Amino acid sequence: MKKLNELFNTELDILITNLNDDSRAIKPGGLFFAIRGLTNDGNKFNKSAIENGAVCIVSDEVVSESVPVIKVDDAQAAYNDALNKFYDNVRDNFKFISVTGTDGKTTTSEMIYQLLNKYDKCGYIGTNGIKYADFYMESEHTTPFPADLYASFDKFRELGCNYISLECSSERLGTHKLDGI
Repeated sequence: MKKLNELFNTELDILITNLNDDSRAIKPGGLFFAIRGLTNDGNKFNKSAIENGAVCIVSDEVVSESVPVIKVDDAQAAYNDALNKFYDNVRDNFKFISVTGTDGKTTTSEMIYQLLNKYDKCGYIGTNGIKYADFYMESEHTTPFPADLYASFDKFRELGCNYISLECSSERLGTHKLDGI
């Protein structure tokens, strides 16, 4: 948990318990990021996020809602940065080896994971799940969405990993969901 003024330069002293860009995943105390995607505009889901417990909206558009709204230049960039702050600058704990392309991402990322673990602690995120040593978690996507990705980073930090072998889908790269990593 963080206070809103720990995530953004604001006077608002609101406790934030969760962050997401999917209104359906917002829980009470949530901070909702209204991001324009490839097919949807997140601002269409502000009211749904509020109904689910959002206490603030972050948008790159001027919107009026029943909860405070923080206007930013780029909602996706603000989301990536806020997730990192929410998890105590978790990105700074790792060296990332990211693999992208049409074929071979899974094989290459898995080989990197296995080789690095002979010399140091390396987590893996990709088609084969999210894993390190005895820890394993299923993943619905080759590259998880940011909220799940940063939660995984936090788990790897807890497990003492120094590296992460990360499969990077072209979609996540193209929509800037991996910026900052």
